[in-house]
Amino acid sequence: MKPCGVFMMAALSLSLFSSLAHASTVDITIDPATLIKVDGNGLVYFGYQVLPGLKEIVLELRLKGQGWIGLGFGNNGMSNANTYMTRYDLATGTGEVVDGWAQGWGMPQTNDVQDATVLAASYTGGVMTVRFKRSIAGPGDATHKPIK
Repeated sequence: MKPCGVFMMAALSLSLFSSLAHASTVDITIDPATLIKVDGNGLVYFGYQVLPGLKEIVLELRLKGQGWIGLGFGNNGMSNANTYMTRYDLATGTGEVVDGWAQGWGMPQTNDVQDATVLAASYTGGVMTVRFKRSIAGPGDATHKPIK
């Protein structure tokens, strides 16, 4: 699957999500020169690095500001897309990623299997950064899409 949408969610209640993956201390960096500006205003950036030996992909989302930001993978826009919504919690100093799926344009539903792991997260100079990883193939259920 290719990235089919990046979306921002400024206000979203944590009560919607029961399963969250929390930050670890693994440091895999993504060269800032390779980041893709997603919008014309330079508010959202996306980057990735494939780890072929581990069969994993590292994804990074940056948002100028605070709130939720997400990424979806699917074949037909956001219809049946595998989504990842991320945020940096200023109160706890941790990043979060919520693995979900979208039936179309609208709020994604949380997946029963959370297959993403936060590697690093920060909020510096007004920019939120969350870096996380998942397997390229995904766990193989209907709501997870392989990344091609």
